[in-house]
Amino acid sequence: MATAKKPHRNEKFRKLLLDRFHGVQVDMADALGISPSLVHRYAFGGKGIGEDMKALVEKKLNLSRDFFDLDENTEHLLVDLTKASLEKLKFMQEIVAMNEDEFRAKAGAFQAIAAVRTQKESNGEE
Repeated sequence: MATAKKPHRNEKFRKLLLDRFHGVQVDMADALGISPSLVHRYAFGGKGIGEDMKALVEKKLNLSRDFFDLDENTEHLLVDLTKASLEKLKFMQEIVAMNEDEFRAKAGAFQAIAAVRTQKESNGEE
C-alpha cells in the first residue's frame, strides 16, 4: 500500500535548503549524504518525503523528531521535556493551570527574585 504524499514536508525541506544552505543544493546533499539531484527532487521536483528520508534529515540536521509534521505556527513553542525532572514537570503543570493574572503576578515575583540574585552575583556577594 502506497503512503499518502505529504506536500508540507517538501515545503519544509525547501525552506531548510534556503534557510540553512542558502539554496546551495550541493551543500545540503553533502550534509545529508545524498545526491544533489535528489535534494532538488525533494525541494522542487515533487518527490515525496517518506518516513525514512524524514528520519534521515531530522537526524543529520539535528531537528526535532517530528519537525516535518509540526504546524509551522506552533513549532517554536515546543520544548524537549525528555530530560526535565519530575519536579520541573509538576511546576510546568502548575503554570499551565494558572489564569493570566495569577501567572503575571508570579512571573513578576520570579523575575524580581532572579534580578536580585543577578545583582548580588555581579557585586561578588553570595
